[in-house]
Amino acid sequence: MSRRLRLEQLEARDVPATFAAFSNSPIGVGNRPLGVTSADLDGDGDIDLATANYTNGTVSILLNDGTGAFSAAPAATTGTGPTRIVSADLDGDGDIDLATANYSGSNNVSILLNDGTGSFTLASSVTAGIFPYGIVAADLDGDGDVDLATADYADDTASILLNDGTGSFTAAPAVGVGDRPSGIAAADLDGDGDVDLAVANYNDDTVSILLNNGAGFFTAAPVATTGSFPAGVAAADLDGDGDIDLATANTNGQGISILLNDGTGSFTLASGVTTGAHPVDLLAADLDGDGDTDLAVTNRDNNTVRIVLNNGAGSFAAASILSAGAKPQRIVSADFDGDGRPDLAAGNANSNDITLFQNTTPFSADIQVTATGPASAANGSTVTYTVTVTNAGPQTATLVGFTVPLPAGLSGVTFTSSATGGASGNKASGSGAVSDTLALPTGATITYTIQGTFSAASVAIAATATPPTGVIDLTPVDATDTASTLLAVVPSPPPPPAPTSPPPPPAVPGRLFAVGTGGGVEARVNVYNADGSLRFTLVPYIGFAGGAHIAVGDVNNDGTPDIVTGAGAGAGPHVKVFDGATGAELASFFAFDPNFHGGVNVGAADLDGDGRAEILVGAGAGADPHVTVFRFAGLTRIASFLAFDAKFAGGVTVTGDTGKIVVGAGTGSHVKVFNATSLALESSFLAFDAGFRGVISVGADQGKVVVGASTGSQVKVFSQSGTEQASFLAFDAGFAGGVRVGAGGSALVVGVGTGATPAVRRYDLLTLAPIDSFLSLGAGAPGGVFVG
Repeated sequence: MSRRLRLEQLEARDVPATFAAFSNSPIGVGNRPLGVTSADLDGDGDIDLATANYTNGTVSILLNDGTGAFSAAPAATTGTGPTRIVSADLDGDGDIDLATANYSGSNNVSILLNDGTGSFTLASSVTAGIFPYGIVAADLDGDGDVDLATADYADDTASILLNDGTGSFTAAPAVGVGDRPSGIAAADLDGDGDVDLAVANYNDDTVSILLNNGAGFFTAAPVATTGSFPAGVAAADLDGDGDIDLATANTNGQGISILLNDGTGSFTLASGVTTGAHPVDLLAADLDGDGDTDLAVTNRDNNTVRIVLNNGAGSFAAASILSAGAKPQRIVSADFDGDGRPDLAAGNANSNDITLFQNTTPFSADIQVTATGPASAANGSTVTYTVTVTNAGPQTATLVGFTVPLPAGLSGVTFTSSATGGASGNKASGSGAVSDTLALPTGATITYTIQGTFSAASVAIAATATPPTGVIDLTPVDATDTASTLLAVVPSPPPPPAPTSPPPPPAVPGRLFAVGTGGGVEARVNVYNADGSLRFTLVPYIGFAGGAHIAVGDVNNDGTPDIVTGAGAGAGPHVKVFDGATGAELASFFAFDPNFHGGVNVGAADLDGDGRAEILVGAGAGADPHVTVFRFAGLTRIASFLAFDAKFAGGVTVTGDTGKIVVGAGTGSHVKVFNATSLALESSFLAFDAGFRGVISVGADQGKVVVGASTGSQVKVFSQSGTEQASFLAFDAGFAGGVRVGAGGSALVVGVGTGATPAVRRYDLLTLAPIDSFLSLGAGAPGGVFVG
């Protein structure tokens, strides 16, 4: 039996991206570095930098020692006025070469070939259009080598330069674009498997979409509209739908434009975000480690870099502002210090240096633990539990502490484990408690199988995963789980028929209420008149000691509320209905598969306003979160649904009110209110804080939802929309045993939880004024009481 509720949708998942300047930042380079690129230039496995220096026609080479500390290697000579630079293996020899777009006078592209150590030689110059400003490297003709394309500012074209595989380039037909093209990006924009181009047109506020036929010949598709004066363009999946979207830095618009793709290469201007004064370039990367693509933007005229974070659906919000050098231009992202997070580098045109920003965002992962086992077992039997620990991402988590302590009542414990998805750190087998330090890549799972001999009234096996400092667990409520097994109870043979007893006295005017044993003794239910006097006692499940869940409602419309009981854990999903006037049994049935032994919770409420209460049944721990509603006449099933995620096996508590079905999670404090006719979810809320991992009970009437906690004696009252209206302690402040609640008519009934003397208190549901307080069912009821 597993007890856990997944609360992903209720947990905050945002981890703000944080950056700090590297200790050696800024790093001086050549004069007016307008272009920057990052790649492993010397083949040592870490990421280096190169800048295109406009004024002195050079490329500065900055080699990384692997920690983010860079040293200058000899510069390389280019053509006149290089503005942008790209890195790729241009000659097919396995190392990374460079190419620059030379804007001032040369009107060409410089090809700089690498000898493998980070030393570059100007191998050739390839003619482009007039004033080539932007440049991109990609396989444009599908032949497996890397080609080039430039955005030609003066003649409004994109030049296509095809590589023969040796670093020798030939011009293919240029493509006309908009007015004053500046930025250019390459990606598969129409989903046909080849590489297309997007060109930002500075003067006419558009992006030209150039679709590739697969052989390096491009056709202009309809342009996409942007903000004012787009200078830079980036391509990435921004809304998580699997196709490539675009973002532009708009120099005169003080911000960026987001252009969402319909998958065919047709783009819609979705939104804009203000970033700073005169943004000129941007990049797309997952900067905060949450699995979606964010943006970083250089703002030329206020010397900043702005981080813009994505909510995963293509909606962006401006976040932190980073101080750069004077007039930052091109920006790139790479892991410079080898810690697995994307850092940033911005080239500053007027201060002739590079500003390096170290990503200090905490790593984030979603560590999920699930424990399952038998709901019941006989003494001396071998029981088997299965415990899984999974990282649902978005980032790898290492040094995760994982423990399963040796539980009382389980002897001869042994375990085995297996890992998938690259997980490691688990012991393949062992005995006693589990204590491992795990490494969990995204999507990885480790499964433990734990066996032992059962010899107790109950066993609870608890598994916990604890991420190390510096790793944020996005849903910490999932990082622990407990599987509980109760001693199986074999019902005694039914006793001989009891002598006929006189009928109970007439009911005192007002609504009946009932109190049932919580477990540990034979299930009994005391039924009380509205004035608190005992009306009669029921024994619904002879010989069964797993407790009796109860509800009260007039199922047959005779004017007297009837009693509905549900067997607790250890029995089948057995529901009985007793006449509130006579105590006679009216119905007996199994609400779910009779082989399920996790017990059931019950409720009774007139959902449709016809004067007859419907019977609500919720599955106990160990099954999916199933809720079923029956009409008493014919025991007709009129509704059946899962109240929570199908993977949740912690059980559900149920109740109702006119037109509403109210469901509480068996683990955690999640409460949901459903429309009783359409089953549409109308409200969803946490009754207690997100860290609460106990059990709750729920009651409902008069438009109110009442929730009791399994620890302490706190009771809360909510509206059906989830607004908290009252909170109080039903018993002394030092009482820690928890409470169970029921509501009906004008009364709120509260009973104690496990381990306490079976005390019951009643309150006025509307004013919360005390009505009475008494002991029910005698002192020998260690499982507390259920009330209804």
